[in-house]
Amino acid sequence: MGAWGPGIFSNDAALDVRETYVGKLKMGATDEEALSFVQSELADYLNDEEDAIDFWLCLSSILFDYGRLTDEVKDKALSIIEKGDDFRWEKYDLKKRAKALSDLKEKLLSTQPERKKISVMKPVVCKYKPGDIFLYKPVFEGSEKKAYHDWFFYILIDEVAVFDTRLEGLGDTYPIIYIKYSDHELSDLSEIDTFGFINTGIRGINEHRIQLYRDGYSGFIKTCRYLGNYDFARTENTYDDSVFIMRPAREIDGVISEYLDKITGN
Repeated sequence: MGAWGPGIFSNDAALDVRETYVGKLKMGATDEEALSFVQSELADYLNDEEDAIDFWLCLSSILFDYGRLTDEVKDKALSIIEKGDDFRWEKYDLKKRAKALSDLKEKLLSTQPERKKISVMKPVVCKYKPGDIFLYKPVFEGSEKKAYHDWFFYILIDEVAVFDTRLEGLGDTYPIIYIKYSDHELSDLSEIDTFGFINTGIRGINEHRIQLYRDGYSGFIKTCRYLGNYDFARTENTYDDSVFIMRPAREIDGVISEYLDKITGN
């Protein structure tokens, strides 16, 4: 039993049910679709006696709160409450559990609130494509960084991939990038192949790709100047290239600064 207390939501099943059901509503599913999805997606819980209890009790409470409680779910929950589940609890938890069940019963038998409106979340869609190249100007802090102010930095998109940081299944897409640098400005896109790569250095190996994600992404992209598309030469990776270092866009300046400090000895 993945429970840590006698409360209706003090268990793993309850957390999964709430996240899954509310998540589907936020992705634009109808009431019926969201309920059906929860029951099919979390069917394993229904095959276990104790987990099934947690499933129906928490689901009834969630549906009630959102003004979507169906007679079927309500009847299942009330049947469980009437039957009781004392067998699950140590003596010191029995009173707390009885109170939790009594409170839920009272709630389910009361007047259900109006159907709550759900704001549908739209996925972030990266509008750029592999090979797109941007000129980027980092913000370096501190007088010791003055040596970098006249350098030129470039964001190169390697690929675009789904990376859901807000809601699983939403379909947010973000770019996987390389960062290059030079002491002079690019005169022709093909010249980018002669510039050096910024090494992320996070895993201490030859690693250069970073998958950006939501935090600071829109602001970061706005500061980049699009230069064009070119099938630039990728660097050889010495790691599993199906795994990416994921960094919020707001940290890119720090990644660049840390690397430059290493190669210049600052």
